[in-house]
Amino acid sequence: MIVAQRLVVIGWLLLLVLASGLGTRWLGQPLSAPLSIVHKLASVLMLIFIAMRIVPAFRSFAGRPTLGVAAAIFVPSVAAAFTTGILESIPSQSGALWLNLHRISAVAAAIAAAMMARLLILAAR
Repeated sequence: MIVAQRLVVIGWLLLLVLASGLGTRWLGQPLSAPLSIVHKLASVLMLIFIAMRIVPAFRSFAGRPTLGVAAAIFVPSVAAAFTTGILESIPSQSGALWLNLHRISAVAAAIAAAMMARLLILAAR
C-alpha cells in the first residue's frame, strides 16, 4: 500500500502534464509560453519520479501480471512522449509527424496510467 501511495505523485504529475499540454494547445499565444514551461518542467519531474519509484513498484506488485503489462505500456509511452516533445520543441525539427507522434504517445501513456491506477485501487481493497 505504501508503494501505491508513492505512485500517486506520478499520477498527479501526469494530470498536470496533460492539463498544461492541452492548455498550451487551446489557449493561444499570450498564455502558451508559461503553460509550455510548466508542461516541460512537469514532464521532466514526472520522469524523475518514475525513475525513482518504478523498481520498488515492480517488486511490490510482482504477482500481478496485468499491472506489469500496464507499466510496460506506460513507461515506453512516456519516454516516447518525452522524446517527441523534445523534437517538437526544436524549431528545425518541428512538424506534423512529431506532433502527431507526441499526441499518440501521450494518449497511450494516459490510458496505461488509468489502467495502472485502477489496478492499484483494486489491489488496495
